[in-house]
Amino acid sequence: MTLEEYFNNYYELICNGELDNLAQFYCSNSPLIEANYQQFSGMRQQFKFKLSLQSVELISKQPDLLIVRDSLKFEATIEGNEVVQVSSNVHMMTRDNDEWRIFNSAALPDNKVA
Repeated sequence: MTLEEYFNNYYELICNGELDNLAQFYCSNSPLIEANYQQFSGMRQQFKFKLSLQSVELISKQPDLLIVRDSLKFEATIEGNEVVQVSSNVHMMTRDNDEWRIFNSAALPDNKVA
């Protein structure tokens, strides 16, 4: 599976509300599984949204570590207002049972051009 397929599947699962399957994308010792489950579950209870992968790139590869950057488009209607945001995230992936899985992720700050 390519990184693009992996992250497309990940974000599609979140959008479809299949959050009970979220753990398959994370390392078993990832600190994010429960927090992200709660975050996405809360969002889904408040409004419908769509996450679209815009790009994904491999930043660094070591035998036991991948650093991946993605660009993600968020679309939702919140309290009657259309919201569209593009964000960039960095993901640290490690091997778990011989498969690459997310260990940790962070949103990168906006790079606004004046």
